[in-house]
Amino acid sequence: YCNTVFPAIDIETSTNGVDADDPSDPATPVLAIGAAARWVYAVRNDGNISFTVADVVVTDSYPGVTPVFDPASDDGDGILSPTETWRYRATGTALDLDDADATGAGTIVLGCGTRGLRNTYENVGTVVVPGADDTDPTHYCNPANPAIDIETSTNGVDGDAPDDPAVPILPIATPANWVYIVRNDGNVTFSLDDVEVTDSHPGVTPVFDPNSDDGDGLLSPGEHWRF
Repeated sequence: YCNTVFPAIDIETSTNGVDADDPSDPATPVLAIGAAARWVYAVRNDGNISFTVADVVVTDSYPGVTPVFDPASDDGDGILSPTETWRYRATGTALDLDDADATGAGTIVLGCGTRGLRNTYENVGTVVVPGADDTDPTHYCNPANPAIDIETSTNGVDGDAPDDPAVPILPIATPANWVYIVRNDGNVTFSLDDVEVTDSHPGVTPVFDPNSDDGDGLLSPGEHWRF
């Protein structure tokens, strides 16, 4: 007699040696634009039947990334036996994750955030065998480049230079209305708690204008908020 056939397969996808399943994992690889990206797909037979190389199909979600079987990971018989693990490999070049033309059809998520989030590359390894399949994501991001700009105006006029002819002239007791435009010039996304705006004059407290947000509560690269 024999036991019931139970095909089962597992895949673990890593980028430059790090699983990085979670895009916000502090260990997620940070790859400079143009650096080498090396993906490994570890495929383990968790069932009770064996598979040939032809039975095991490993793919990547990113177009043009093609995992290739590493024969050195086999025990020499060309069969993925129960509990055995095979490795597949693919290589590529780290993209500019802030350039939509460069990322193309790739999946970009927010992650890599110990101090603010930024664009993070996500690809998913998939393995299919007769009767079973599995998927596993991995991620990387570019180096953080936080940058912020503030433009302060009085009654609608910047008035950066005190002798600017456009500097507002306010009679005593006339309302003074200050607006602080904060623009994210870097590649790191900030929450409202991350952004602190102050004024040098005691008692003047800038207050966030929620109407200036696009609705997600995040100051994304290129976005500006008003206080």
